[in-house]
Amino acid sequence: MKVQGIIPNKYVYTTMMNVCSRAGDYANAAEVFAEMQRNGCLPDEVVYCTVINLYGKAGLYDEAEKVFKEMADSKLLSNEKTYTVMANVRAKAGHYKEAVKLFEKMGEKGLTMSPVSWKTLLHCYVMEGDVVLASKVFHDIIEAGAGDAVAYGNMMNMYANLGLVPEAQGLHSQMREAGVVPDEKFYGSLVKLYCNASLVKEAKMVVEEMEQEGFVPDQIINTTLMQARAFSRVFKPAMFFWDLMLAIFPTCFSAQCHGFHFLQAYGRVGRLQEAEMLFKSMKNADGVAISTMLTLYEGAGKNMEALTLKQNLLDQAMQIDSRTLNQLITKHVKAGLFCTL
Repeated sequence: MKVQGIIPNKYVYTTMMNVCSRAGDYANAAEVFAEMQRNGCLPDEVVYCTVINLYGKAGLYDEAEKVFKEMADSKLLSNEKTYTVMANVRAKAGHYKEAVKLFEKMGEKGLTMSPVSWKTLLHCYVMEGDVVLASKVFHDIIEAGAGDAVAYGNMMNMYANLGLVPEAQGLHSQMREAGVVPDEKFYGSLVKLYCNASLVKEAKMVVEEMEQEGFVPDQIINTTLMQARAFSRVFKPAMFFWDLMLAIFPTCFSAQCHGFHFLQAYGRVGRLQEAEMLFKSMKNADGVAISTMLTLYEGAGKNMEALTLKQNLLDQAMQIDSRTLNQLITKHVKAGLFCTL
């Protein structure tokens, strides 16, 4: 078009911006908008809304605010979608209270909330931890027939973060009765809640339900359940999950670094031998695991074993952090080995 001397109109520019945005090419999308302005093609509310959305996806929150202010100054704020898109941008930036203000402004203007608007508002209250207002908005969403896995997932996320087990169980039952199938985020939040509350049996039942629905529990869920079992002293199934995680994610640092949870759990019940076996099986044990093992030796009065561990680390040319080094110095002093410091 441009080669033939034809200047694109705002609809062509908007289409190009959307194409670039969907491809994740936010720089080119912004350049299209800049070219549009240079060519004297005045943007309307739809164009501005597109620009705000792409700035939000690119994490350019200040630029999105500038465009929104430009719209306000041009008296182009008349659409529910524009307010909702801007509220989403503010929510992504963590400015939940500022996002809520936009919905209040919508109410003042008499604009009707869409299902997307309600869910964005719910997300803001959830992230703020406002159980009362989140519950009210969630109730309105259900009454409007817009209760989907995303809405339920938002509520479950809040209950998990606040440790509200009865409320979470009620929500899970309500979801089943409504015939809404939970998504992975919903299940993940519920497993996290049960594990944090030391309800390992309930967490395992949720994982089994996930598998029945065709979901494969991811690394985070398996690791969370594994840790809960270790801290609850349910060692045999916990170690099964440990072996499973290492088999599935053999090079995953997260799976290795969580070994210190088992070391601590074994130490609390005086099972030092099992802790030693686990530590020896850990490849590339990090500073946390090493420090934990040294602490166990100290608690058991086994200073010589601690010194042997130190020597092995030095033989393997492993770097020792300051915390571990301080513990080693303590072990030397208690063992009376001043000349080896």
